Amino acid sequence: MTTKPNFFIIGAAKSGTSSLADYLNQHPDIFISPLKEPFYFVNDSGYNDYNKYISLFNKSNNEKAVGEASTGYLFDKFSAKLIYKFNKEAKIIAILRNPSTMAFSYWQYMKLIGNESKSFMDAISPQERVYRHSDKFKNECVNWWASYLYVERALYYEQIRRYYEIFNPEQIKIFIYEEFFKEKELSCRDCYQFLNVEDNFKPVFTRKNMGGSIRFKCIRSILNTENAIIRNITKKIIPIKARNIIKDKLISFNTNENDKKIMNNEEKKILNDLFQKDIYNLEKLLNRKIDTWHFKYK
Repeated sequence: MTTKPNFFIIGAAKSGTSSLADYLNQHPDIFISPLKEPFYFVNDSGYNDYNKYISLFNKSNNEKAVGEASTGYLFDKFSAKLIYKFNKEAKIIAILRNPSTMAFSYWQYMKLIGNESKSFMDAISPQERVYRHSDKFKNECVNWWASYLYVERALYYEQIRRYYEIFNPEQIKIFIYEEFFKEKELSCRDCYQFLNVEDNFKPVFTRKNMGGSIRFKCIRSILNTENAIIRNITKKIIPIKARNIIKDKLISFNTNENDKKIMNNEEKKILNDLFQKDIYNLEKLLNRKIDTWHFKYK
């Protein structure tokens, strides 16, 4: 019998989705795809073969909740409609981080893995943002072009609104990153209830993809290799779950978490001005105030 996912963690990027997926996957009645970010419902990226995508859930064993996590589903304009067409009853989970810190953290991560060459302020300059929407930039990208849109990916209002326009609000659960990780146990219980599974289960809380600076460029080069032969060999001899574990271990080993770049007040103010209107619109949509996202600058 074919098992199809009935819930999706849609983002946001660099907002704890890997940790959330891990907490959910530990629950005995929840199955998460062993491959994070399959991007099946993103038009120009990820898996594009139905049978290959569905095979990600072959090892599920009658769990009530079966899902996957792809942060591209939040940004991509077509993902909400495609997911709804795939499963009208699907539940949608999003965890949103302060957009200023999300954008900066996302840029820092892209620098860490060797995919970004520009400084943060250069990467989010008006001219560069326009260029990164051009066909020339999209065609030259090794990865999904939207991975380089640090400001746009953090403008949540329109992205979340698309899901509320299509899905029943009762099928959508929005977490705020700063609140979620302050009360992880309560947040997980809330999420378990949303997925209709036993809510007394307590996962082991570890954080994924914490960020920092790179230790060894050679390891980064191995992780980012575009050599088709090497990639095909590893896919054939190493199962998906094992590949993910090895990759996570290598990234963790190669990351100096004590050497994170920090935004200065000028950068914070620029970002705050960029995101302020979008935050207010999101608050209206969610019918709540997000106090942790409102900063005062000297």
